[in-house]
Amino acid sequence: MEGRVNLFLGVENSKVNVSTFHGTFMSLFNQLKKQNPAYSSIGVQGGNADEGEFEYKRELRKLINKYNLYKFDKNNEKTIFERVSFWTNMGCSIDEMTDYIEKHFDSVIDDKADRPVSVRFNSMINELNQIRKENEIVVYDDFLINLYAALLQYSEAREFVQNRYDYIFIDEFQDINPLQMETVKLICPPTISSKLIIVGDDDQSIYAFRGSDPNYIKDFPNLYNTQEIRLMRNYRSKKKIVDAGNWVISYNEHDRIQKSMDAFHKDDGEAIIVECPDTKEEAQWILSRSQEIGKLEPFVLEDKVEPINYTKSTVLYRSRRQLQSMFQALDVKGVPYVIEKMDDVMGIFSIQDFNNAFGMWQELVTSEGNKFQFWRSILTNALGHYFVSNRAIEQWFENLEVASISDVFLEAYALVIEKSKTKDTLPLKQYLSLLISLKQGKPVNMKEVAEHFLAFPRVKENVTDEERNGF
Repeated sequence: MEGRVNLFLGVENSKVNVSTFHGTFMSLFNQLKKQNPAYSSIGVQGGNADEGEFEYKRELRKLINKYNLYKFDKNNEKTIFERVSFWTNMGCSIDEMTDYIEKHFDSVIDDKADRPVSVRFNSMINELNQIRKENEIVVYDDFLINLYAALLQYSEAREFVQNRYDYIFIDEFQDINPLQMETVKLICPPTISSKLIIVGDDDQSIYAFRGSDPNYIKDFPNLYNTQEIRLMRNYRSKKKIVDAGNWVISYNEHDRIQKSMDAFHKDDGEAIIVECPDTKEEAQWILSRSQEIGKLEPFVLEDKVEPINYTKSTVLYRSRRQLQSMFQALDVKGVPYVIEKMDDVMGIFSIQDFNNAFGMWQELVTSEGNKFQFWRSILTNALGHYFVSNRAIEQWFENLEVASISDVFLEAYALVIEKSKTKDTLPLKQYLSLLISLKQGKPVNMKEVAEHFLAFPRVKENVTDEERNGF
C-alpha cells in the first residue's frame, strides 16, 4: 500500500503515513510520551510484542495453576487467553470482565474452591498485569489500550492527535472492533468528520471472533456527517463468479446494507461448485481440472512443446494446512509448480496440536525448579490426546497425591488404561521419559519427542499423511 501511494504521488518517500491500527496507535502513543513523560505510567510498555506474546502465555499458565482456574480455562471453546483478548478488543475493563464471569460462570463451574471463579480471575489478571509491568511483557493489544487510555484521560493528548493529521483514511472498515472504534472517535470526533474517510464492505466482515462488527459501516452516517460513494463494479472476476458471490452474500444474517455487484468483464466465465469428501479428493479434482484447461493451449518454450500448459492455472487457498494434499498430488504426478512465498508450508509447525505442545516444552525447559505445576499442562494435554475426558482429568488431579514425578506418570498410565479407549501407553511413556531428560538438562533428540507426540491417538487421528510425511 505504501509503495502504491508513493507511485501515485511520484515520490520515493511521501509524507503519507501508512500503517496498521496497532502500528499507528503505537506510533501516536510514543509521540505522546515525548510530549509528556506522564504517559509512561499508562498500561504496560516496553519490550518486543512478538516475544511478549510467548512470555504473556507462560505467565498466564503459571497463574492459572496458582488460582486453580483450569476448569474455566477449558470451559467451552475459548481459553482464558482468548477470552481476555476478545473482551479487551470489545473495550471491556477488568471489572467488566469480572462482572461477566460472575454472571455467567460462578454458578456453572464447581471446582470446590473457597472463592468464586470471578474473584480468582480478578486477582489473577491484576497480578498478571503487575508482572507484565515489572518485566515489560508487552502484547499487541497493549498498543491499542495504551493510546485509548491516554486519549480518554488527557485533553492535551486528544488535542495533539486530533491535529496530527490532515486526513485519516481507514481501509477494510468492516473489520474494526469496539476498542479501535472508540479510539478513532477520540482521534477524529464526529464534529470534525470532514477529515475521516472510510472504505469497507459489511458483507466481507470475517473477524467477529476478534470483536469486529459490520454494523459500524451501516451506522456510520448516523454518527458522522457523510458523503457516500458506492463502488459496485467488480473488475476482478467474470460474470458467473460475481453472480455466485452475490448469491452467497444475500444469505448473510447480519442487518446488512442491501447491494449487488456488477461484473466489468463481459464474458460469462465459469463458476463450478464441487463438494469433496476430504482434501485429498479436492486436490485430485483441482489437478484434473487444471490439466483439462492446460490441454487447450500447449506450453511452448524454446521450440519445446509441453502438451499441458500449467501456467493457465492458479490455486487460491485460505490456510497453509489446506496445501498439504495439493503438494502431495502435484509431487506424485510430477507437475511443476511455484508458490508465491517460500514459507515452510510442509513444516510440523503448521500442525496446531504440535504448536501448542511445543510451547509447553519450552515453558518446561525455561521454568525454574521441578515443581509439579510445570508438568500439569503437559499431562493434561497428553491425557486429552488419549481421549481421557476433561472431567476425568480434573477429578484425577483433585485426588492426586504427589509423591514424585515418576509416581505421577505411573498413575497417568493407569488412568489411560482405565479411562481411554486406547490402551497402548508406550508412546506416552517414551514421550514423558524424554521430557524428564530434557528438564534435567540432558541432550534429547527433539525429533523423537515429536514422533512420540504424533503417535498419540487423537493427534494421529487428526494429522494427515502429508503432514506426517512432511515432518
